[in-house]
Amino acid sequence: MTTTQILILGGAGLVAVLIVAVGVFSARSEQDLIEERLGRGTTAELESFLSLEDNDDLQAEKKDRRALEAVDNLLKDRKFGKKWRQQLARADLKLTVGEFATLHVLGVMAGFSLGYFILFSGDLIFSIITGFMGFFAPRIYVARTISKRLIAFENQLPDTLSLWVNAL
Repeated sequence: MTTTQILILGGAGLVAVLIVAVGVFSARSEQDLIEERLGRGTTAELESFLSLEDNDDLQAEKKDRRALEAVDNLLKDRKFGKKWRQQLARADLKLTVGEFATLHVLGVMAGFSLGYFILFSGDLIFSIITGFMGFFAPRIYVARTISKRLIAFENQLPDTLSLWVNAL
């Protein structure tokens, strides 16, 4: 490889890392706004939602997925596991922490495979970068789902308030 090619690859890698960093930062800042708006009265609602998770149908389904249950038990009591549970509840997604962690792993593998076999034809560096970006795909999806749910709530709030005013 010539020095020009190395500089181009280094510059492209730097730009890719910068784009990922900006994406993570913007997702976190958007998430802080959502956390502030949704976090006011959701603690009791979250607890009631999480208690509904343990009905009989889910118990029978969990017996078939012992490995996923072990991952869930390992992660759900950790700080980030509690945060993930809260985000999944706010997004109204019926996923456990173990399933969400599994989606992260699958996202890395899918991103790497996509980059290695399809996009970059065997270039390992760019494939690792796409695998790294695949790690954030589930988080971006959950953040967007929370945002859509918040927007839908905000759009329905004036109509609901006018109905209450008219009823009174």
